[in-house]
Amino acid sequence: SLVTKEWVAYGSEGVSLRRSLHEIARAHGARAEVLMQADSAVLSVFESGRVETLTVVSPQQIERLDRLTAMRSVLARAEDPDADLGELTDELVALTRRPPPYPTWLSVLGIVLFSVGFSVSVQATWQQLWVSAATGALVAVVAFLADRSSRVAQLAPFMSAVAVSTLVLALYDDLELEGGAILFMVPALFFYIPGDVLSASMFDLSEGRITAGSTQLVYSLFVVLLLYLGVVFGAALTSTTGSELFGDPAPADFPDIVLWVGWVVFTVGFALAFSVERRHFRWVLLVTLITYGAQQAGTALF
Repeated sequence: SLVTKEWVAYGSEGVSLRRSLHEIARAHGARAEVLMQADSAVLSVFESGRVETLTVVSPQQIERLDRLTAMRSVLARAEDPDADLGELTDELVALTRRPPPYPTWLSVLGIVLFSVGFSVSVQATWQQLWVSAATGALVAVVAFLADRSSRVAQLAPFMSAVAVSTLVLALYDDLELEGGAILFMVPALFFYIPGDVLSASMFDLSEGRITAGSTQLVYSLFVVLLLYLGVVFGAALTSTTGSELFGDPAPADFPDIVLWVGWVVFTVGFALAFSVERRHFRWVLLVTLITYGAQQAGTALF
């Protein structure tokens, strides 16, 4: 039950958890089934003719990837038939109490770097760079407050979108910003895109777990809807029409090499904001650069 609760909080992906629990239970003479939802799970354990079923609920905290990585290690060791499950349970309990690997100010800085690094791939301009730094700081403040209040956390995507949209649209004409206004909002708000949950929902649906996959999918779309409504709300506050939000990207101020540097900065920000341990950073950076390179190659080919 502790494994399931922690996975709901930090993992999202039901398929991977299900396989791990199957292997752990089988190795220790039992059978386990789990049904994952967006913020809860139903766990059933079959052993010696008895069935025990329980429901665990936990808010998602995907910004603690260090805990997910450590938990995967515990699960891998638990699949050994000779593993001491009591000892591993104590390790999991200690894991739940482990503080983040970085201080709060570095996590806040990470969100700003996340936004700035991504921004040059949206528009490679100086304007895009400094606006993304400002809007990233706004999102970081909201995320900092959300981390301390469960009520704020539920509305964090909407509140961030309102703040970012209002700031960009209020300054757009006065500062003669070039390019569509929506382009200046994207980098900072990208922090809230639930890509992990969306991917998890696709895994569940592909495995035939329709209920779990659909729930995760609806949750992902709801977060995107909150972001959309926040942008619309900001447009209403600044009396901006929908047609004024969109426009062609401005001519680039930077050479292409800066875009690659931007993804390095993005990865540093991602690692700080989502608590990626330093020993895993090089692998995250490698995957990021390979992904960007593949996208660039695909664009050149097609």
